[in-house]
Amino acid sequence: MMCDKYTDLRKRIQEAINCTNAESGSNTPDFILATYLVDCLRVFDKVMVARSTTCRTEQPASPLDGIVPVKKPFPGVLGKLAVEEKEPCRTEVVYEKCKKCDGCGLVATTDEEEPWTHWQNLPKESQGPMNLGLVRSMQCPECKGKGQRYQEV
Repeated sequence: MMCDKYTDLRKRIQEAINCTNAESGSNTPDFILATYLVDCLRVFDKVMVARSTTCRTEQPASPLDGIVPVKKPFPGVLGKLAVEEKEPCRTEVVYEKCKKCDGCGLVATTDEEEPWTHWQNLPKESQGPMNLGLVRSMQCPECKGKGQRYQEV
């Protein structure tokens, strides 16, 4: 489901393209170009979230977070695209411990792919399969070895 800010943005971009006859270069309808541009922004937002997860630094959930809404429109064509005074639609990123690997980033090479910590915490006399190389650790397929996952709220 598209957030209202994207629907509104698409309409405004479509109007600007139409007003300036910008679609004439490619002979593509304005609504297709506007949809493409908004989809690019949505993908970029997701990349920013993924980057903040990978780098494990606190980044804004969206590059639009923190931008102050414009009270007066910019002069020219972009004036129609200026953000009006209203509450921005924000995405909050919540990090949680990966349930598959229990937060360690590794799972066992067994059929059940238990968290590697379960095998490491076994008594020495029970670690025979590990010592023989029958059970090894591998990167958790759920969190890609990070030990945590994020979910948009």
